[in-house]
Amino acid sequence: MKKNILVIFLSVIILGCSEDMDFPTEASMPAEEFFETAEDAVQASTAIYAEMRVWVHVESPLIATGELASDNLEKGSCVGCFTEWFNYKNFTVSPDDGLLDAHWRACYWAINMCNQVTTNVPDIDMDPTLRNRVIGEAKVWRAWNYFDLYRIWGGVPIVNQIPVGPEANIRTTKEETLEFVIQDLREAADLLPDFHDTANLGRVTKWSAMGLLAKALMYQENWEEAKAVTDEIINKGVSMKGVPLDLHPNFYEQFKEEQEYNEESLLEVPASAIPNNPDISNNFSSNLQGVLDQWGQGAMVPSDNLANAFDEAGDSIRKAVTIIYRGEVTPDGDTVQGAERLDGIDGTPRYNGKAYVPTPNRFDGLGNFGPQRNIRLLRFAEILLINAEAALHVGGDAATPLNRVRERVDLPPIENPTFEDIWFERRLELAGEQDRFYDLVRTGRANEVLAPQGFEAGKNELYPIPAEQIRQTDYEMEQNPGY
Repeated sequence: MKKNILVIFLSVIILGCSEDMDFPTEASMPAEEFFETAEDAVQASTAIYAEMRVWVHVESPLIATGELASDNLEKGSCVGCFTEWFNYKNFTVSPDDGLLDAHWRACYWAINMCNQVTTNVPDIDMDPTLRNRVIGEAKVWRAWNYFDLYRIWGGVPIVNQIPVGPEANIRTTKEETLEFVIQDLREAADLLPDFHDTANLGRVTKWSAMGLLAKALMYQENWEEAKAVTDEIINKGVSMKGVPLDLHPNFYEQFKEEQEYNEESLLEVPASAIPNNPDISNNFSSNLQGVLDQWGQGAMVPSDNLANAFDEAGDSIRKAVTIIYRGEVTPDGDTVQGAERLDGIDGTPRYNGKAYVPTPNRFDGLGNFGPQRNIRLLRFAEILLINAEAALHVGGDAATPLNRVRERVDLPPIENPTFEDIWFERRLELAGEQDRFYDLVRTGRANEVLAPQGFEAGKNELYPIPAEQIRQTDYEMEQNPGY
């Protein structure tokens, strides 16, 4: 947080319909020497997208904190591999955990990049519409990072300007952090277009901001506004390609490369394999959760508990997409092999099907790092479920949006849904998408569900502030309770 240097990716940057975003060269320069033209402003905003796909940003840390810590996933791979994941599963992660520290730094580095844009771009002589777009993009990603920090650590330092002042050492309250997120998203929605042209496909839009706003309002328990915002999205919103928002009819296809930025898409992190460059930031989440020794490491895999939840609901469609088993043949014709070798231990029998990348979508010569698949951060299905939950709180129609989600996967309608019905639907629809642990905390069910794993109420709702970050503030920053 102490550095005021903007990372500039000095490459030809293309945001096209094939989501080809290549960032092969990286250099740094003082920000005051960089921000001079409209091209500089656009390049600075584009660099934020590159930062977001770094593996310690939207991939490993969020899978560990949001899914492995829940009842959805468990540690996979071999007995001696990835043993550090047990700390997340058993709630024994410490302030010295390296992954948490790396993620904290990644979030604030991205926030710094966003602050460079919001601070410097207003002074550039450029087209006002383009200026608004660039600033709006930065506000969305700044809000996303602070929302991420909020869910993991609670109240955190709010840094929203350059240069950084003493506020970088002082934590705000949880409520203040979330309110900052909401304000950024409200402002971004007013600055951004409904969608972009083909050359800029993949950039965030007004509806990306509105969707994240709805999610933040849900966490704030501002149900009246959450209902109003989701109503507007449902009735007027368009996807990143500019078509009316809707559920993609095929749940399996929804998570594959061919359906990136489809009618259900509100926010994605672009990822594409760079030929001859085995860079794990191509798409590490697919590698990490992929089939062991078959373009993946199988490090975190669906749990028996999740499989049983699908069976309890009679939800064969989403189960088949979310959980793939060794020996089965996928709709793309791949036989799931897995591994039966390391340390003489039988390999994991099941894997995350949403992270699975079919053979035709992998790059040759890159081994496990060949998969390319955009990381879906927000889908229209979740907007419908937020709308249903908000409606139940304020006395509206919760059945229609809920049953719209259920209808896609051939489940019968629920005439008078309860909160438990909606929360269960969220689990099945969003399994593996980095939300389950936070949903359990948000709805007050974490202790009931996770106590057998070691969850301690009053402590494990939040993760420990990285010890190194506290040391860097000369211990001015406070640690979370219980650590």
